[in-house]
Amino acid sequence: MKRASLFLLMSMVCFAAAARSDVADAAMRGDQAAVRTLVGKLRAEATLLRIQALARAGNAQAASTLAQRFVEQNPDSPLVDRARSFIQEGSGGN
Repeated sequence: MKRASLFLLMSMVCFAAAARSDVADAAMRGDQAAVRTLVGKLRAEATLLRIQALARAGNAQAASTLAQRFVEQNPDSPLVDRARSFIQEGSGGN
């Protein structure tokens, strides 16, 4: 496994562990709104990590397609600019 891929995988594992802890804390407090907010943020972050992993694995077209879909479905996300950076010219992007 390439060093960059291993680093990304380790980052994803650490992110997931921290996220589970935040969601568990909110759930134990009975704060369903916080749980929904955290899950939404996690889903967006997970998608961005997947886009990055596809790009690093050499699958730029799949990364571009997923990034375009992310931008369309999450226009107000603070992660949109990062996702746009993976959209290739001629793939329906800007």
